[in-house]
Amino acid sequence: MSASNTLTHAQKVLRLYKKSLRHLESFCATRHKFRYQATLLRARFDDHKDEKDLVKAARLLKEGQEEFWKKQHPQPYIFIDSPGGTRFERDLPSPEWVLDHWHPSERANYPTYFAKYEKRKQWEKERWDKLIEEENALLAGQK
Repeated sequence: MSASNTLTHAQKVLRLYKKSLRHLESFCATRHKFRYQATLLRARFDDHKDEKDLVKAARLLKEGQEEFWKKQHPQPYIFIDSPGGTRFERDLPSPEWVLDHWHPSERANYPTYFAKYEKRKQWEKERWDKLIEEENALLAGQK
């Protein structure tokens, strides 16, 4: 794993906080109860936000993750479009290359759209060719 793929301590804490909030939503039936519990949760995180001792901060994070694991909701709410949701990856939009296979009579119904589409395709092709040339020039310069 490269250095850019590792998470900082702050990122881990933020992810734990967000996961905890989402699971808290699953436990609370009404919005005002959730807001109260969310305020208590935020206070727990804020108590240690200025922790200077890195060892203690790492220990607190580990304890928080263990507590989350023990107390997580057995059936958390999952947004329908999220992975695991009931509508995830259903009815995906068609890829753009499908438009290239439209019959000219179908294209005639949308002249301005297809004019812009052809312009964009040409621009993307020119841009891609330019990037390839730049990459080849860089590779040639390294040899």
